[in-house]
Amino acid sequence: MVEPSITCPKCHNEIKLTETLAAPLIDKIRKESDAKLRLKEEDFAKRETLLREQQNAVAKARVDVEVLVRVDQHFIDLRCKALQHPFDHRFAAQHAQTLVDTAHAPALAAGQNHAGDFGRFEFRV
Repeated sequence: MVEPSITCPKCHNEIKLTETLAAPLIDKIRKESDAKLRLKEEDFAKRETLLREQQNAVAKARVDVEVLVRVDQHFIDLRCKALQHPFDHRFAAQHAQTLVDTAHAPALAAGQNHAGDFGRFEFRV
């Protein structure tokens, strides 16, 4: 097994790293790597949350558009049906009007409601 080694930047001598010498360096590198990994995971979690919110907004907008399109289609269908059978509606309206007419007495002409009220008023000049 080959032991890890480092080269001194000043004297350029090769220094073999034993476990006791390498342990602090390995711990330092491991902590830095863990911190970087934690930051990346937090960034991915934020991106995932943002992506889900955007997907939910798109899905809601899609449903809203579908509802509006269906409302327009139903409006067009109802409009066409009303134009296709106007006589059916006229007879129903005439029948309803006869019911209204019989329920209410005919209105009196203007001035016939209180014909005798002219004597009560005093005219002053």
